Amino acid sequence: MSEGNGAAGFLEERAVWFDGDWRPTRVYERDRLHAGDSFKGPALITEYTSATVVPPGCRVEVDSLGNLVIEVAA
Repeated sequence: MSEGNGAAGFLEERAVWFDGDWRPTRVYERDRLHAGDSFKGPALITEYTSATVVPPGCRVEVDSLGNLVIEVAA
């Protein structure tokens, strides 16, 4: 993984059930993601009180304020 794709927040990869099948899914720690990081799902973004699911085909970007902006696939 290179800079800007969430490498600093990457924790592990695990199988997650999406659309009737187990899919390899990257898991990230939200506190370690940086503005400008961007990657495609499937992914899980974990933090102390919650988790964000990024389904396959969707894309997430961390904006300048640290918000997760998710582009949902049509």
